[in-house]
Amino acid sequence: MTVGYARLAKGASMDISFPYDEVLVITRGTYTVRSTSATHVARSGQVIYLPAGSRHTAVAEEDTEMVYIASPPEVYAAHVAASQPTL
Repeated sequence: MTVGYARLAKGASMDISFPYDEVLVITRGTYTVRSTSATHVARSGQVIYLPAGSRHTAVAEEDTEMVYIASPPEVYAAHVAASQPTL
């Protein structure tokens, strides 16, 4: 598993889809994740699970901090490497 930390300003939004499972542990603020079938709102101390291959739109409803856990780590590493710009 890979663990990281993210800080998002109020109003920050993104479309997200990963080839690995990810768990978001909200440590501060409120984070909303919407898919075509559901909307999940998590506040400090709550968790959101994003299964591999799912597509979501996410927004920080207020300044938000979170810990994310991605698995399997080799798929996460390959995804991050492929996302880096080439110089």
